[in-house]
Amino acid sequence: WISTHILAFFGPSININRIDQIEMTKFIDYNRSQGYAASTMHVMNATLRGVLNHAWERGHRSERAPFVKGDKIRNSRVRFMSREEEAKVLHFFRTTGGEKYAEVVEFLVDTGARKGEMLNLKWGDIELRTGRITFWETKTNEPRSVRMTERVKEMLRVRKLASRTQGAPELLVFDDICGTSLYKAWSNMRDVLGFLNDNQFVIHMLRHTCCTRLLGNNVDIRTVQQWMGHSSLQMTQRYAHFIPQRLDDAVAALDGANEVAKHGAEVVPLRLATH
Repeated sequence: WISTHILAFFGPSININRIDQIEMTKFIDYNRSQGYAASTMHVMNATLRGVLNHAWERGHRSERAPFVKGDKIRNSRVRFMSREEEAKVLHFFRTTGGEKYAEVVEFLVDTGARKGEMLNLKWGDIELRTGRITFWETKTNEPRSVRMTERVKEMLRVRKLASRTQGAPELLVFDDICGTSLYKAWSNMRDVLGFLNDNQFVIHMLRHTCCTRLLGNNVDIRTVQQWMGHSSLQMTQRYAHFIPQRLDDAVAALDGANEVAKHGAEVVPLRLATH
């Protein structure tokens, strides 16, 4: 889609050396006028710069791509799946012949994996005995390992037994699912269950769900960063408001201050517990 969008703007016959800072600024201005979000514009701009630099490295362009500052990306509401929503989604797939898609939901929620990481996962990356899963092909190009929950371990054990190859190490774990079929199944589920108008009810939301559940159950934020494979702690801190202990400490401090003030005593500053 991004390639088509870039070609539609510049035209397929443009001399690649003509795409300078002015032309790239026009591209950003056009995307802004079309109402695209800053995050979408950022991806399109980064893709264009990547293409231009790719051409420069191979001698098809006289200079590197110029840097053009785009709009600031603001933190948006983090959409995650509630337990009730998860139960509805799992029930829908399991009662409509989509057991494999129910397995995908459980796997992504309990591992925090990205869709691509799941689809590229091979049986050789899984250790059922130790309950360890290693993702080698990641967005940050840094492999990471997570532990299986009991339901994921059981699901993978059954899936391996049902496999015609008995889980040959070089074969894909979810070889019966592709990105297109998963997208169609998810879209159909959203339509039937009434989530079609919820633009944030997407597959990637399952990764948000894992992160919020980890933090919501007092898992250390740096451990969550490692589990999720975030490139920086700042990315994990977007979810910090789901850490209940800090909120409990804060409201306890306010209640204590109010109680002291109510009795006419001097209000002594309270120190919050550090975690």
